[in-house]
Amino acid sequence: MASEVDSLRKRYDKNVKKIFFTYFAAVATREVSFGALFDSYLMNLGGDQGNVLVGSVESIRGLLQMILAYPLGVASDRMPRVRLVQYNLPFWTVGFILLMYGIQFDSETFIYAGMAVWAPCMQCFFSSSSAIVADSCMPETRTKTIADMSNIALLGSSMGPLLQIVFLYGLGQSKWTMPVLHKVMAMGMLMWPFVFGGTAALEELPPMEKTSAKGRGRFLTADLEEVKGGIKVRWWLAIMLQVSITITSIGAGMTVKFFPLFFRFEYGFEPIDLCMLSFTYPLVMAFAQRVCLRVSASFGRLQAMVIFHLLGTLCLFALAAAQPISVVLPLYYLRGALMNAKAPISSAVTMDLVTSDMRGRWSSIQSIAGFSWSGSAFIGGWVAQAHGYRASFVLTASVYFLAWLLLLPLFFIYPNDREALALNQKVTPKPTPRRFVSPPCQTGTLADAQVDLLEEAIEEVVEGGPSDKKTPLLAT
Repeated sequence: MASEVDSLRKRYDKNVKKIFFTYFAAVATREVSFGALFDSYLMNLGGDQGNVLVGSVESIRGLLQMILAYPLGVASDRMPRVRLVQYNLPFWTVGFILLMYGIQFDSETFIYAGMAVWAPCMQCFFSSSSAIVADSCMPETRTKTIADMSNIALLGSSMGPLLQIVFLYGLGQSKWTMPVLHKVMAMGMLMWPFVFGGTAALEELPPMEKTSAKGRGRFLTADLEEVKGGIKVRWWLAIMLQVSITITSIGAGMTVKFFPLFFRFEYGFEPIDLCMLSFTYPLVMAFAQRVCLRVSASFGRLQAMVIFHLLGTLCLFALAAAQPISVVLPLYYLRGALMNAKAPISSAVTMDLVTSDMRGRWSSIQSIAGFSWSGSAFIGGWVAQAHGYRASFVLTASVYFLAWLLLLPLFFIYPNDREALALNQKVTPKPTPRRFVSPPCQTGTLADAQVDLLEEAIEEVVEGGPSDKKTPLLAT
């Protein structure tokens, strides 16, 4: 039995690694072809209305994501998720080709058309991949695994600008001219085959909770099913977290898309300078996510989200007022690191709250934040055009603060993580013979309670399942 479980878990681990590789390649391709240099390219293409064109293209992306996000999420719950992303792959490729054609021939029509196809397909892959990863790991490791996935995405975001730096050095040019931008963004065509091959190689597996390799949940079911104000705690938490994330994204869209342009026009950054900024920025965010993961282990996941969100908001207010580049750059890095550090924890908590048959839907609901991010870019473009980039920074920081306030009431109903309750109590060994011998720990020794998996023993302990009533497992 143990060997069968190990073999099954290896298949899940292998699938997660394939998703990580494909995710890395997809994000790196996006950053090379449609990242910070793409925004500067649109500024050149749009002329006097460059900021508006940047915001408009981003808003087209977001609007279609909003319209298609939930239907795609429902589809991923009703059909095999790997099959969905593989059916999505040809359309995704067509969208990429249309975008590259529009860029190379300076065609706004093809850029809009390509973005209209590519963006929702990209979102379909991202949201489905998140659900597949959540299904492929045990609840007690889900936060770390999703944090790893987020780190992979950030490394991909960093790899794109690094390749651009190498290419610009090879060209011996670093000017904001259209021929240079065409060549640099065309590198994405060399990377797309890795995205295509990685997606095609994924294996369809059922959610781990529905197999003998399942693990215990992070929250007590009784806590989540408790009704407050006519709504279960499970849905209070999931909905309020998503509302806060969406409002945060609305604020971010007014600013984040314009950071590269802010450094280009206010501080005279050349393409290679901007690539260096884009290369180092995700690395700082990846480090901050690991720090936030440690903080959440010590203080709690909700507490970590609240702390990092507030600090990031204060940094953005300071950035709007700062003038010397020696102050602006550290604040820029710190703001991004703090605001993005909590993202994997927030996603993991949501996946813990919803059941496996609804994860595709909730992944798509989370992607609506991507719409709000993109949709508000149009507003940010008009604000930047009329009042400057710093005005959009202040507006974004104010929206961040509102989102932070929405997290505070959750402290009154947020339940303790489940394994903390189980592992912080002493567990009395069952009489021998045991099928699995557990190692001693500081708080007691865990016996298998006559079930096949150690996790199921803890599940019976914490949930009060069908364990021996005459010989309780918990000894206080």
